[in-house]
Amino acid sequence: MTRSLAETDNPFSENALKEIFKVKAGKPSVIVSRENRLEFRPDIVNAFLDQEDVPDAAEYISAICYQTTSLLPVYYFMIQGRLSVEDVIALIDSSKSTSQARAKLRDRMSMSTTKGDRQEPARPSNPTIGDYHRRVLEKALPDYPEMGVLKHILNAVLTLGSAEIDVPYLFPRLKTWFENSYSDMDGNAKGLFRRVLVHLDTVLYAPKADELCGIHGEYDG
Repeated sequence: MTRSLAETDNPFSENALKEIFKVKAGKPSVIVSRENRLEFRPDIVNAFLDQEDVPDAAEYISAICYQTTSLLPVYYFMIQGRLSVEDVIALIDSSKSTSQARAKLRDRMSMSTTKGDRQEPARPSNPTIGDYHRRVLEKALPDYPEMGVLKHILNAVLTLGSAEIDVPYLFPRLKTWFENSYSDMDGNAKGLFRRVLVHLDTVLYAPKADELCGIHGEYDG
């Protein structure tokens, strides 16, 4: 019987990844030690940026409750699992995690019930961010930006509306920057990167989650 994340001794172990997330043979996975752990499981971010089909979406959402940050995609996994906001709140409430991420994720989902308050982001007022906003739209981003430039790009992404997000162009670059640069980022840059993930997830997938899963969910506990 498959154990939940709460029941695994080490959620970053290879066995746990294979057991819960069904890592395919030969597919590389990122194993993070307790001594050098990230704020979150990298496979949650990778699944989102790779736009993977996720058959066990509820497990991904449940896993967020056990991380040290709640700033991770959730609406994408809701669509994958056809889960409503009420389903997700019930899933969070059933979690045994004591992490602050659990409470913050629940607050975020509770705010989702006021979906009519969602607005497209404001146009950038900072000239530098405005310039990088233009570069994003023109698909003129460097493949390996230095950290200062990367921060400008991430701030620019936070100003993108849903019609301006080119997933096939932007997401592979974010994946490259996540793999190559995230561990070396300072706290400000890491927080910025996580905010970008939440922004993209919310702008692109929250409306679809409302449409597909807003009335009937399928999580039964």
